[in-house]
Amino acid sequence: MTRSVDIAVATFRRPEGLLRTLESVLAEASAGAGWDIGRILVVDNDPDASARTVVESLPSGAVPVGYVHEPTPGISAARNRALEESDADVLVMLDDDETVVRNWPAGLLATMDRTGAIMVGGPVVVETEIDVEPWFVSAITRPRHDDDASIDRISTANFAIDRSVRSTLDPVFDPAFGLRGGSDTKLSRDLVIAGHRLAWSDQAVLCEHFPASRCTEAWIERRWERGGETMTSVELATATDRLRPLTAARHLATSTVRTTLGLGFDRLGRLLGDQPLRRRGVRWRRLAIGQRRAIRGHHSIAYGPTGFDSPKAIA
Repeated sequence: MTRSVDIAVATFRRPEGLLRTLESVLAEASAGAGWDIGRILVVDNDPDASARTVVESLPSGAVPVGYVHEPTPGISAARNRALEESDADVLVMLDDDETVVRNWPAGLLATMDRTGAIMVGGPVVVETEIDVEPWFVSAITRPRHDDDASIDRISTANFAIDRSVRSTLDPVFDPAFGLRGGSDTKLSRDLVIAGHRLAWSDQAVLCEHFPASRCTEAWIERRWERGGETMTSVELATATDRLRPLTAARHLATSTVRTTLGLGFDRLGRLLGDQPLRRRGVRWRRLAIGQRRAIRGHHSIAYGPTGFDSPKAIA
């Protein structure tokens, strides 16, 4: 039986990136045997509805491109709206700063067929606007896995999800993580706790385009910090009432260890001129800062006008 699939792109004030993404998807848009692509849906999270003109500028093609305006700020609201608007069996999503490299979304859908997973993720390679050192690319590149491998976390930069998930979770993407980010980590953990399988398709590759403004040590340090915050926030949010104080204590302890070792690695690396050792120390310290912020109930803002690239990204 042929199953239906919609493709969704959540966007916020990236008209040029969105156009590049849509052109890339339209050029690739064939799902392969057993799947039928219904449409590409753009979910505009800008209160000013700036993406509408981009969608209206596209010529008619074999796969229609639809538009919906979701003014509630945050990535969770945009992705939940995509799930609400779609009536397809499976929703496949990518971001407005990505383009197709190969076998997308066919690879995701094939893995879903073979494994029966409720959610499938795929790799995202990185292309930077300016030349950067290899360590920076390594720092922003997500890990990869074997085809059809079971995993416990999927980034929503490249994923397919069976819409039956709505019978398990409502809302699917937690609004509490809508502005701060980490809703994909929270969703992955929720699904694993509920007994669902998550799987990996290493053949369905997207490319994320990094602007020059993000190709700095300061930016990657903030990313490390937010990683520690997200990890801790998700574990606290999914812990039972009885275990939540123990979870907070464990993260406080590990943040203390990371801070101590991080300071040592940082100083030793500077003394020896060993940059990888120094960066390891900085990373551990930044992770610890994020952990302690989450324990205090504070969070950074990753989406919206004062999002991750803004100096006002702390709340």
